[in-house]
Amino acid sequence: MIVSDRHKYLFIEIPRTGTTSMSYVLRKQADGVRVKGEKHIRDIPQEAKDYKVFACVRNPYDRMYSHYCYRRARCLNRGKKLETKLRTFADYVDYHVSGEEDHQNSNTQLWYLRYAANPLIVKFEDLPKSFLNLPFLPKNIKLPYTNSASKGKWQDQYTEELAEMVFSWAHQDFEQFEYNKESWRDQTVERQRVQRRQDRRFQRRKIRRDQNASAFSDTAE
Repeated sequence: MIVSDRHKYLFIEIPRTGTTSMSYVLRKQADGVRVKGEKHIRDIPQEAKDYKVFACVRNPYDRMYSHYCYRRARCLNRGKKLETKLRTFADYVDYHVSGEEDHQNSNTQLWYLRYAANPLIVKFEDLPKSFLNLPFLPKNIKLPYTNSASKGKWQDQYTEELAEMVFSWAHQDFEQFEYNKESWRDQTVERQRVQRRQDRRFQRRKIRRDQNASAFSDTAE
């Protein structure tokens, strides 16, 4: 959590939403200081009760995959053997939504905003513009790209079953922050699927037409 007494703001750092980059800018260029204690906390200090609270949120599907990549990379970088829950993304989702996960990343995004009254929401998908347009930030600054963990397109990691599991677990995030339940579907891939279905239907109709034409020809003879 980052707070600035000068600019009267408080930034709640929700894990895996670009908070490392944003907190760096706030501390270096917007008079922000980190509140003592855990980085990802939600309890607002009494002296900051009247400050403007803001946070960044991320598509829950994307955020879940980022969780997995981060935990997996950290384990490998420390030379540890991968636990069963980190061997595949499907294993991690199953473990995460089961309630057994005790890591700070295990909470929904709305959980971190429980004590924030009318917080200003910045969306990860709109970075850096949405963040740099905040009125208390100096002009002409840049948002560094740090602590990225995800590998590849997160949409490619999902199946119907995995998407349903994540949606059920984070349904309040989807509703509160207006993320589409179907956003896990890669639109390019989906268009290809639709085209393949259309091609199959066309081929079936063609086969039926050819069969009907052949039957009519035999009858005519």
